[in-house]
Amino acid sequence: MRTRFARTTLFAALMLAACSGDRVTQPTATPAPLVSGPGPSQASYSLDGWVADTAGRLIDGVTVQILSGPHAGEVRTTGPDGRFAFDGPFTAIPEAQASKPGYLPAGGNVFILPGTTTIRGLFRLGSPNRPADLGGTYQLTFTADPSCALPAEARSRSYTVSVSSNSASSYLFRLGGASFVPASGGYDDWNVIYVSVFENFVTLYFSDPPIWERLDQPTSLYIVGSAQGEVTGPVSRFPVDGEFEFCGVTANGQCEEEVECDSRHHSVTLTKR
Repeated sequence: MRTRFARTTLFAALMLAACSGDRVTQPTATPAPLVSGPGPSQASYSLDGWVADTAGRLIDGVTVQILSGPHAGEVRTTGPDGRFAFDGPFTAIPEAQASKPGYLPAGGNVFILPGTTTIRGLFRLGSPNRPADLGGTYQLTFTADPSCALPAEARSRSYTVSVSSNSASSYLFRLGGASFVPASGGYDDWNVIYVSVFENFVTLYFSDPPIWERLDQPTSLYIVGSAQGEVTGPVSRFPVDGEFEFCGVTANGQCEEEVECDSRHHSVTLTKR
């Protein structure tokens, strides 16, 4: 089974808060919590990073301000790619805050990149308006790009999920209504989707881990990627950027590829019951 997570590393790091108390493995790109204090002795660091909203969209024109240490009061503004950078030098991890009119200001996840002289800061800004409440029971239907040469049983798959109401900007969807491949490859679950929300805009992330359904004893379907869009009512349809892979499951739990289709024209339909 090949790894296809590299293109979503930054996206994963910015998009999702940890699902506290859940045993599901979190996206591997998510860095450790902020730790204040000195770095390695005599080391000096630069500081850079990105700012996104709570649905993972990078934000232009955000003010990032250093709040502690010798550089307190220094500011930078993000560009269209959501990126900011301070030259430093920094000898300790500073406290910092990101802000922009129309968003709630937020502290960041600031950490030293292992083996480098770079301090990385990742910020996620929420809305002053309440996020959409996604509580309820849904059917999620994944449909492959019509141009994909997949077998009929792998072209469209439906799952169920029940979600408790809350006012948070992140959810964990645990899929049911199908048989999923048993724990393997360091993952306990192959049936989870991480969902983040900004007002009524949502991002669904199913890359680390992907969705891996067992279709029958020798074959399975591996769906990896992400989807974004606005929740517009009881039925919402979002484009999926990712891959459908129809494969066989080997004795050691690997996915032996048979047919794959990588496309930005797959889709997922979220239907509230």
